[in-house]
Amino acid sequence: MFDEIFITQQTFRTLMNAMANPGKFYNLKNDDSFSTLQKVCLTLLDNEVNFSIVGEKLKENLIEQIISLTNSNYTNIEEADYIIVCGGANENILKNIKIGSLEEPEKGVTLIYDVQDIEKEPSFNIKISGPGIKNSNEISIKGITRQELERIEKINLNFPLGIDIIFCYKNDVMCIPRSTRIEFL
Repeated sequence: MFDEIFITQQTFRTLMNAMANPGKFYNLKNDDSFSTLQKVCLTLLDNEVNFSIVGEKLKENLIEQIISLTNSNYTNIEEADYIIVCGGANENILKNIKIGSLEEPEKGVTLIYDVQDIEKEPSFNIKISGPGIKNSNEISIKGITRQELERIEKINLNFPLGIDIIFCYKNDVMCIPRSTRIEFL
């Protein structure tokens, strides 16, 4: 139990730094007890939020693992507060997710991309700007298709409504919050 508390505190601080500094990679210290995705889920999910899982590389028993780890509730994508994407989503899925409302913009979904095999993932370059970024920053992004990110960028044009993104790489996290503007290169 003590290890889980320490891990969630450390992961929470790391996620806050990653959200405050979009496009920067932050290492989650590897302790072999939990994967990066599990650390993020353990930190963000609990019995008061819902999650869903989509993607081409859905791992067997992942739903049960996350429920057991977090006591969170599995639901359909339309009702999910967090959506875990394993191996890419479908653009149609992005049409049916929560983006919040003007009264409650925090009700927008957070997408968590599980990108474990980063070497095999195609990449493309983007330029990001906005809060936490001095002027602009060019980054190479993996784990999401250009079409998915274009759709998310269109949704996020209605800030403060929108979608936050967390990328879970092997030992690192990188975030693109809804306030970040994306330019495709």
